[in-house]
Amino acid sequence: MNMPIIARDLYRFFHAGDEETLALRGVSLAVAPGEIVVVVGPSGSGKSTLLSCLAGLDDPDGGVVHIQGVRISRRPERERTELRRKHIGVVYQQWNLLSHLTVQQNIQVVRSLIHDQTVKSRLVPIPDLLTELQIDHRAGAYPQRLSGGESARAAIAVAVAADPAVLIADEPTGELDQLTENAVLGLFASQAARGVAVIVASHSPNVEAAADRVIRMRDGAVAS
Repeated sequence: MNMPIIARDLYRFFHAGDEETLALRGVSLAVAPGEIVVVVGPSGSGKSTLLSCLAGLDDPDGGVVHIQGVRISRRPERERTELRRKHIGVVYQQWNLLSHLTVQQNIQVVRSLIHDQTVKSRLVPIPDLLTELQIDHRAGAYPQRLSGGESARAAIAVAVAADPAVLIADEPTGELDQLTENAVLGLFASQAARGVAVIVASHSPNVEAAADRVIRMRDGAVAS
């Protein structure tokens, strides 16, 4: 099976003066199309560092990450940005919305960067995407006017606007009530049903229960 994302033996070091922190210690994983993988572990276990390396937002000091068969790690930032734009949707902890643009305009910005006509031809129309994510009634709203649940849905809409092969989310439900969290998990499930590889870092038992596979981390390494 073709794996949209594969990471092998990732190491990441951080230095502060004479102190050295080993944030990742030889972490490897592969996620299949349509699989939801949840990364769990205590604060400081390396979850966010792992996701940043997987998304090409940070570069590992050792090991390699491949997205759709192409190496994204240890490339110039411009090349990593291009690979991320083509293949990865990222849902950030503080949401990935430009405050001066409406929900619809945020999505339009992402889609304006797509030049591949084949990709464009298979994109879900923006109104249909917003309807699927149950936020069509807020298309003209600015981020500061959205509720927590609406912000989560809008952030996911932006992350999947370019039809990514991989969706990466770091603590996407940490500020949400259980009802809204369940709705967000349903959105992740619908993306997985389309064949998207979904990777989520979370402390939530509900998110963990929704996973096809759970990766437990401790002290920068996979515990189980």
